[in-house]
Amino acid sequence: MSIGAEALLMLILQKTDIQVDAEPQEVYCLSLNVYQEARGEPAEGQVAVANVVKNRVESRHYPNTYCKVVKQRYGRVCQFSWYCDGLRDHPIFRSKYSVDAEAFKAAVGIALQVLAGNIEDNTHGALYFHADYVKPRWSRIKHKTIRYGNHIFYR
Repeated sequence: MSIGAEALLMLILQKTDIQVDAEPQEVYCLSLNVYQEARGEPAEGQVAVANVVKNRVESRHYPNTYCKVVKQRYGRVCQFSWYCDGLRDHPIFRSKYSVDAEAFKAAVGIALQVLAGNIEDNTHGALYFHADYVKPRWSRIKHKTIRYGNHIFYR
């Protein structure tokens, strides 16, 4: 039996003891971004991706909700590449125990911990990141803060 990511999130939220001051949809947007951007990265890299989104939400230069930050566009360009890649944004897992479902559960756990304030910002205030196989023009004028796995973080 397959299960959608939103349904899996609701199952996780029913069982967690972590208290967050965020609507389930905001938890979903942050979790989905961690999953889509960093599911193959080490845990600290996934935490860093979540922290970039949180830092943007807390910045006056970006939208003030997790969903708006994750879905933000500048013209036809999305802030997070997976959101504009034309592929399915909301995964459907073969079972709630599949490898991808486990990766999504881990992303939810990280999102909840970051939202609850239980994990410090390991990016040193980063608002930007990119994969190490690309070299965006903006990276030349930003301050590199740290690298985790295949991602380089900047503020």
